[in-house]
Amino acid sequence: MPETTVQTVSETKQITATCGCGKSFATTVKDGKQARMDCRACAFERIAEKRMDKVLNDIRLIGNLASSQYDYSQEHIDMLKTSLAEAIQVYVIDKFNKPVKSTRSGFTFKKEIDPSKLEQINQE
Repeated sequence: MPETTVQTVSETKQITATCGCGKSFATTVKDGKQARMDCRACAFERIAEKRMDKVLNDIRLIGNLASSQYDYSQEHIDMLKTSLAEAIQVYVIDKFNKPVKSTRSGFTFKKEIDPSKLEQINQE
């Protein structure tokens, strides 16, 4: 009896979809499943909202350490403030201030930040 070989080939196609906000965006469909369901701006907002909710809740929990249930020193407080300020600077502000990669010339989202505002943030 001859052997039969079955080979499954997945089909991938590039399509243009429309996001809930009305923007069109390119995405791929593989085996009937769409890779992205929203445009990059909507995805950014959706993910940023979830992550900010988590971070703000965690910061609230750090604030709860100020209750009379715990003993802490001014050094502890200073270390918490410094660590939070450094993390925001390094992992958020610095990353968002990098130039946006673009093939277009003459336009960037990079904005200058008032150095006195950064100094004020670092002092808090």
